[in-house]
Amino acid sequence: MKYLMVFLLFLFVMPISLISSVAYSDEGDKAKYFKRPVREISIILTKEGYFPNKVVAHEGEQVRFFLTSTLDQPECFVVEDHKVFLSATKGKISEAQDVFRQAGKYKFYCPSSKHKGHITVIGNNEQKREVASEKPAYWLPRDYD
Repeated sequence: MKYLMVFLLFLFVMPISLISSVAYSDEGDKAKYFKRPVREISIILTKEGYFPNKVVAHEGEQVRFFLTSTLDQPECFVVEDHKVFLSATKGKISEAQDVFRQAGKYKFYCPSSKHKGHITVIGNNEQKREVASEKPAYWLPRDYD
């Protein structure tokens, strides 16, 4: 009886587990690699303002903006100190991209309305390392403990 149970286990359960593992494998999905990280931000313009009105990005990232509106009158989206200008039209999506190379806060607004927001760009905390010299490195004892 014990051998029969083991035989039935291998006969029915093992093939099902093998088929399910093949069906759900991620080998067919190839990862995309970018030279520069890309952050995609979607913004909706409503009568209350931009949603979201506070956005975070990292220094050196390429930021791709997608903008749409729920308003009937045309509005816009301008990012301070960058060449980003989008028109917001109801039912249509506008797209622009830019790279934020320096950390800081950048305002975005529409000159024809009072809607405002800001993008906080976080700097990299990594210290830039000096290039190693051609000379061989020697170990020296520390003067302190």
